[in-house]
Amino acid sequence: MIVEKHPAYSAFNAMKKRCRYTASADYPYYGGRGIAVCERWLAHYGQGFRNFIEDMGERPSPKHTIDRKDVNGNYEPGNCRWATRTQQQNNRRMQRNNTSGIVGVGQNAKGIWAATGGTKNLYYGPSKVKALAARKQYETTLIV
Repeated sequence: MIVEKHPAYSAFNAMKKRCRYTASADYPYYGGRGIAVCERWLAHYGQGFRNFIEDMGERPSPKHTIDRKDVNGNYEPGNCRWATRTQQQNNRRMQRNNTSGIVGVGQNAKGIWAATGGTKNLYYGPSKVKALAARKQYETTLIV
């Protein structure tokens, strides 16, 4: 197997880069927060990538990338999955400026509440209760 030509190699390499290389633009959000890649996936001479594929399986499609189930946890077999963009957007950490206490629901400077899910706008209006309800309903329909 020529590792560099494997369909999952770019996702694997990007994962390592954002966790290990301080020059990476994404490092502050990953390695800078203490998120690491398990030692098994860092083995030398291509063995780390082979271990990664053994643990994760083949990439289901070009639309799938590596995602951490616990967004504050490390990249390791029990915490990773192949996910679509929408699945990843639904699996985000709470933003520092979140005013609702619920991921995907917030209030803007004009006092308008918004609820989002993945790439969808679920609610936009004056009611926090309706925004929370829209997000809760959306979450119950997710198939992950």
